[in-house]
Amino acid sequence: MDKTLPAIRLAFMLLCMLGGWLVCYSVTDWDDHRLLASFIGLSIGALVVLVDILLKGFSLRSLSAVTFGLAVGALISYLVGTSPLFDRGDEQNIFIARLALFLSCTYICAVIALRMALFVVNGIPLNADGTSPSKPAAFSTYQQMVPHYRLGTPGNQSVNHAFTIGRVRFIVTDTRSSRAPRTLADASRRTMLGQVQLEWFERELEAAIGHALVVWVNTVPWITRRKGQTDGWERYSLERTRIADRIASLGLTRRMVMLSGDAHMVAIDDGTNSNYRTGAAPDQPGFPVVQAAPMDRLTSEKGGPYSNGISRKRGQFGLMEVTDDGSRLRVELSGRDIRGLVIPRMRIVMECLDGQPCRVIENDAVRRRP
Repeated sequence: MDKTLPAIRLAFMLLCMLGGWLVCYSVTDWDDHRLLASFIGLSIGALVVLVDILLKGFSLRSLSAVTFGLAVGALISYLVGTSPLFDRGDEQNIFIARLALFLSCTYICAVIALRMALFVVNGIPLNADGTSPSKPAAFSTYQQMVPHYRLGTPGNQSVNHAFTIGRVRFIVTDTRSSRAPRTLADASRRTMLGQVQLEWFERELEAAIGHALVVWVNTVPWITRRKGQTDGWERYSLERTRIADRIASLGLTRRMVMLSGDAHMVAIDDGTNSNYRTGAAPDQPGFPVVQAAPMDRLTSEKGGPYSNGISRKRGQFGLMEVTDDGSRLRVELSGRDIRGLVIPRMRIVMECLDGQPCRVIENDAVRRRP
């Protein structure tokens, strides 16, 4: 947690208290009640801080949208309120009408602005696919404004890329920019990555064989074994099977970890439910999957089941710690709460030895014998 936040909150409350004191200079009726006015100002500040604490932080994008909406609403109410429509009539009725106009305009504009901010994610409308008309603009903005590694298929207008840290190869796929609509009746035409990115991904997998561990950053839920799953890879199961078969043929199934975050929750699967290879037996494990979210966003539940269960709370995030001594790779995957503490059951530890598949050596979801 930011150590400066309590100081900022305290300064805000003191400023509100000072504002209550200063009000007495302009409102003479309160001149003899300065302490009460200061207390009211302090109480208002405390109420705002309490709301902020209960919300566990309001995102800057949402705050900016609400502020913009309030400003637009206030401007509209001012222009209408000062128009000839309110030149004549009872002063009390005019005041009430202007007050109602101000409240309604600011509220409506703030709601509209907030919904628009939540509708757009990373420049592409929420849950959009490769047919979104904003795709070229979003891609151009990403290239210009977002620090990134060299893109794998820039001509495809997708932001997939790969990089290496030590003996670990990271492959990041873009599951939004080239996705076909999930409503297509022909399952063979439904693609999550698009043909260009899919071929690039398969080449990256083949090139990663020599690494001790491969980390696939795939944003949307891979595991969708529960009935009625419409999000994630469920509607793109043919492509999922193709990828799982390719991973297995390269011998990477037990040398891979998947990191995801689109599902606004923390969840860990130790490989129990992630194997979608053709003909895979129910007891044949796949690779570990970690859902690491939602940070300061609202929570949701997607995909599953997950061997270690799920946790839906604001402020959560995931942490991957890799220790490598040159012959042994130790990988700790954990879900953390807003204080940075490990969430119960949300921790596994993998060990990768040279020339051998990685294996889970610790799992907080499995009760340790005394």
